[in-house]
Amino acid sequence: MHDRSRLLLLLLACVAPWLGGCAVGASTHAPWTAAGPRGAASWGAPPARAPLVAAGRQDGAAPVGEDEVHIPLWPLVEWRTDADGRTHVSALLLFARTTAPDGSTESFRVVNWLSAEDLSVVFPLWYDVGPEGDADKGLVPLAFWGPGYGIFPLALSWFWKDETGSSTWITPLYHHTYDASGRLVSQHVLTFVRTDSGWVAFPLAYSLGEEGARHSGLFPIWFQGPDYKVLFPIGYSLGPEHDRHRGLVLLYHDGPGYWFSPLAFSGSWTNAVGGSTTWVTPLAHWSTDGEEVTDWHAALWFQGPGYTVLLPVGYVFDSFDGPPHRGLLLVWHDGPGYGVSPLLFSGWFDIGDDLTCTWLTPLAHWTAGPDGVVDWHALLWFQGEEYKVLFPLWYSYGPEGDKRRGLIPLWFSGQDFWFVPVALSGGWRNVDDGWTTWITPLFHRTDVPDGPDSWHLLNWFQGAGHQVFFPLWYRYGAPDADAWNWGLFPFVHVSAERDFVFAPLLLSAYGENPDGGSTTWVTPLFHWTRRPEAPDSFHALNYFQGEDYKIFFPLAWSVGPPEERYRGILPLYLDGPRWGVAPLLLSAWWTGEDDATTAWVTPLYHHTKEADGTLRSRHALNWYQQEDLATLFPLWWDWRTSEGHERTMLLPLWWRTRYADGDVAQSVLPPFVAWRDAAELNTGLGFQSIPFSWQDAGDDWEFAFLWRLFHVRHQDEVRTTTVGPLWWSESKPGLPLDWKVLGGLVARDVLESRGTARWRVLWFLPFGEEPLSTG
Repeated sequence: MHDRSRLLLLLLACVAPWLGGCAVGASTHAPWTAAGPRGAASWGAPPARAPLVAAGRQDGAAPVGEDEVHIPLWPLVEWRTDADGRTHVSALLLFARTTAPDGSTESFRVVNWLSAEDLSVVFPLWYDVGPEGDADKGLVPLAFWGPGYGIFPLALSWFWKDETGSSTWITPLYHHTYDASGRLVSQHVLTFVRTDSGWVAFPLAYSLGEEGARHSGLFPIWFQGPDYKVLFPIGYSLGPEHDRHRGLVLLYHDGPGYWFSPLAFSGSWTNAVGGSTTWVTPLAHWSTDGEEVTDWHAALWFQGPGYTVLLPVGYVFDSFDGPPHRGLLLVWHDGPGYGVSPLLFSGWFDIGDDLTCTWLTPLAHWTAGPDGVVDWHALLWFQGEEYKVLFPLWYSYGPEGDKRRGLIPLWFSGQDFWFVPVALSGGWRNVDDGWTTWITPLFHRTDVPDGPDSWHLLNWFQGAGHQVFFPLWYRYGAPDADAWNWGLFPFVHVSAERDFVFAPLLLSAYGENPDGGSTTWVTPLFHWTRRPEAPDSFHALNYFQGEDYKIFFPLAWSVGPPEERYRGILPLYLDGPRWGVAPLLLSAWWTGEDDATTAWVTPLYHHTKEADGTLRSRHALNWYQQEDLATLFPLWWDWRTSEGHERTMLLPLWWRTRYADGDVAQSVLPPFVAWRDAAELNTGLGFQSIPFSWQDAGDDWEFAFLWRLFHVRHQDEVRTTTVGPLWWSESKPGLPLDWKVLGGLVARDVLESRGTARWRVLWFLPFGEEPLSTG
C-alpha cells in the first residue's frame, strides 16, 4: 500500500464516528462503492426505497427481494435486509452492524469502535488499517507498527526494516542493526556492545580490533593483545617475540638478558661489563665478564677480584697502598697502618707524621715517634707535651706563659682569669682588654682602658651612663651628654628629652610614640593618642574611640576591623562576625561551628541554612519547613514518615501518599477524586466508592468517571469498559469483545463454554451466533 493511501484511509477511519453515525466497511485495495463486501454501507440513515412495513416469506426462507423485513425506527432502532442478503442493524446512534448473507459480521460500530474489512478503529485510542500482513496499527500513545516498522514512544523503543537493512532499539536495554546483506553492524544488550570491530561487555570483558591486532580482556583477570598477555595477578607475557618479558607472579620472571625467581631469591641478569650475574640465594652466585667467571660464592665462601671471605670466620681484601686487609672475626684485624684485637679493646694505629699510637685499654697508652714517646697515660695519670692531668683532681695544660691550672673544685686559674667557685668570686680579662673582679655579693669592679670604670658596693651601682641607689633613685643617660633619664620611686619618672613623663600615683603619663605621635593619659578621666598617618584614639570619661573601635561604655560599641567587627547598642542590638542579637525583638542570627547559619525574628520567622546554602529548617508565621517536613499550618502538610512514606495534604482539597515501595495514591476533595500509581489495583469498596478515580499498576490500570458513568479497568489482561447504563464491554486475550448496549438492548455475549459469540437485541431476543474463531 502506498503511504498516501494509508494516510487517507487512516484519516477517514478517525473522522467516521463524527459523520452522522456512519460506519464503513471498505477494502484498502478497492475504491469506495455504494454497497457490497468492499463497499460503504450507510448505517443510520433511512434507505431510499425501504417500505414502512414489515413483511416476510411464509416458507421461512431468508428474506430477499420484495420479502425483506424492516424495522425503520431510525434513529432509535433500525433493522433492514438488503436485496443481496446483507442485514443492517443500528440502535440509538450508538451501535451499527452489517451481517453478510452467511451470518458472519461484515462490519460494525459501537460508539467510537469501528470494524470492517481491513479496518478496525477505537477512536482516538486504537487503529488497524490495511490487509492482514500489510496493516498499519496503533495503540495511542503506546505503540505504532506496520510493515517494516514499529514505534513504542513511552518505552523509547522502535524497530525498522527497509532496503538498506534493519534496526531494533529497546532503550536502554537492547538494540541491533543489520545491513542489507544481513550482516550484523552493531548490537547491545544492557552493557554488552558488539560491532564489526569487536565487542565489549562493560565492565566485565572486551574484544576489540581486527584479526591479528585484536585486544581482549576479562576484567580484572585476563588481558591479551598482539604483543602481550596478562593473567592478573598470576602471570604475563609482554613484547614481541624477540624482546618478550614473561612471568608468573612471585614464582618466575624472565626477559631479554635476565630471569629471576622471587620466592627462591634467585635470578640472572646482564651486568655492567657485558657478562652475566647469577644468584641461587643463599647457596651460590657467580658473575662472568662474557668469557670467564670473575667472582663467585658457594655457601659461606666468597671470592672475587681483590677479596676472599669465609663467613663468619675471616677475610682478606686487597688494598691500593700496601699490605692487604685481613682479619679473624672478634680475634684480630690488621691492614696498612693498623692492627686491632677487639676482645682486648687494644690495638695500634699509624696516625701520620711518623707517629704510632698504641692502646692497652684501660691500663695504658703511648704515642711514639722517631724521637721517642710523645704522650702517654698509666692508670689515672695522663701526660703530654703541654698537659699533665691527675684525673679527676688536678690539671695543668697550655704552653709556658699561657698555662691553665686547676685544683678541682677549689681553684681555677689562667693567664686571663681566676675563679674560686665556692666563694662565687673571680676575675677575668674582658674583650676590650679591661679587667673585671667580683666578690659576690659585696663588691664588683670593671676597669675599662679607654673609659670610665663601673663598680658597685652593696646597693650603690655606678658606671658609664648610669647611677642607681637601689631601689629609691636612678638616673641614666649618655656619659658625654647633660640630658639624663631619671626617676624617684614611686613618684615620678622623666626622660632626658622630656618625651616621656610618668606619675604612677596619679595614674597619669605622657609619651611620644615611635611613629611620631604622642599619648597622654589622665586616668580615669581622659586619654588621647595622636598619630601622624592614622586616626587619633582618645577617651573622655566613658567614651572611647580609635582606628577600629568606638565605645560608649557600657551602652554602645563598635570594635574591630570591618570583617571582624563587634557592635552593640544596649539593650537594642548586639552583633559580631558570626552572630547578631536584637533582645527586645527576641530576634537573633548566628553561624555555628559547622558554618550553618540560623536567623530568628521571634515569633514571625526563622531559618537555618547549611554551610553550602541548603535549607535545614524555616518558618514564616504558620509556614514551617525542614528536610522531612513542610507545612502551611493548618492547611498544607508535606512530611516523610519513619517507614519512608511521603505524605502531602492541602486540607480539605487534596492529599497524596507516595509509599516507600513506589506506590502513589492521590485524592482531590477527598473522597471525590483520587488516583493511584501502585504495584497492583485496589478493587476494595473504599476506593471503588470514590466518584472520580484513576489507577496505574504496571500492565493493569483503571479509570472511573462518576463511578460507572464512564469506567475502564484493565486487570490480568482483561479489560472491562462501562459507559453509564449505555455500554458495557469485556475484552480477553484471544477472544472477541463481550459487550452490551443499555444493559442488553443490543449485545454480544461471548460463550467460552460453547465456543461461540451470540448476538441479541431488546435484552432477550437472539438474532445470530458465530464461532469464536471467526469473531
